[in-house]
Amino acid sequence: MTDFSPAALQRELIRLATATPFVRLNRAKMAELAPLIQAQFGAASGPNFFDPRYFPHESPPENDRDTLQFYLVLEATMFTIWRRRPTGEVEAWDITINGERYVGARGLAAALMRSLRDDPNILDASVLANLTLPEVAKIYRDEATGAVTLQMLPERQQTFNEVGRVLLENFEGEAIHLFKTAGGHLFREDGLGLIQQLNTHFPFSYGDWPFMKLGFLLAAAVQSRLAYNLPTTNEYRHGAAIQDPDHLQGMADYYIPFFYARCGIFEINDEFRQMLTGRIEITPQSELEQAFRANQLIAMQELLKLMAGTPSMAPLDYESWRTGYLRCRLCHPGATEADVPCPYRSQCTAFNERLDMMKIAWPLVLTTNY
Repeated sequence: MTDFSPAALQRELIRLATATPFVRLNRAKMAELAPLIQAQFGAASGPNFFDPRYFPHESPPENDRDTLQFYLVLEATMFTIWRRRPTGEVEAWDITINGERYVGARGLAAALMRSLRDDPNILDASVLANLTLPEVAKIYRDEATGAVTLQMLPERQQTFNEVGRVLLENFEGEAIHLFKTAGGHLFREDGLGLIQQLNTHFPFSYGDWPFMKLGFLLAAAVQSRLAYNLPTTNEYRHGAAIQDPDHLQGMADYYIPFFYARCGIFEINDEFRQMLTGRIEITPQSELEQAFRANQLIAMQELLKLMAGTPSMAPLDYESWRTGYLRCRLCHPGATEADVPCPYRSQCTAFNERLDMMKIAWPLVLTTNY
């Protein structure tokens, strides 16, 4: 029987992070930046798009079993949210719905909510299991242009189909039974923790060992909504409240490595740097891809240990992600605080010492994992 325990996950992360020439961690830089990052934990402005009080077009208004179904489907599709223009330039994917432009993950959420308004049965397991490619394309149609520019539509169809099929075969057609079985645990000794079941039952949609980015994202999303004072059923609360928060891992994606490479936490070799500078796509499951993802998670674990008190992974993950997305993505040589506000500019290796690193973009991988 395969070991999907937290200890096994950690062993595999360490193996992948250390047996590679592509990335090394600069621990002196981590010690320098850790207090600065922690100082930003409470500084994020505005609510999260998981909160329907502020973003009513991006998530359900209540916390109930239908909401768990919504998020199981939504987070399974949170991958490759970027596109390449005909000119070769790479940009975050966006979509216009009802006159409003949504960028990145918010666009995926708004698109699924639009589909749910148009067809209240679209999240039924039997419907998901049989969605066709044209029906999937319709979900992501831009109302301003009529075009569908989101990548990997066949893979998204396979994701929808697998989620529906597995729910029918193993969970009576409803995500609530998955969450009930896990009982709020990410990992359990009997293998029935949420992360373990996602990896086992949904190999295409959520199977991403040892990273499990979308699984941890799902767990974090449904728990975060408990803080929003929304109408909440007892079964939602029981399924969504994480009982073993020490097992919550960072989200191994592409914006966080982007931040870590720019600021100097990552020291990358010339081959990796050239791929980032040239916007060259990295092969999924390759040594390079696994190296930067594993090193990201090890770096986050070590950053937490360098911080005062006992901070949790969630604020570190969010601050690291939003820096890559809202700061590094928009920054350029000579940028001022008025151009791109950033608390790390004076300590950023790329901005101050390695201008060649200002030319890098986030790692580009056509993947269903992030």
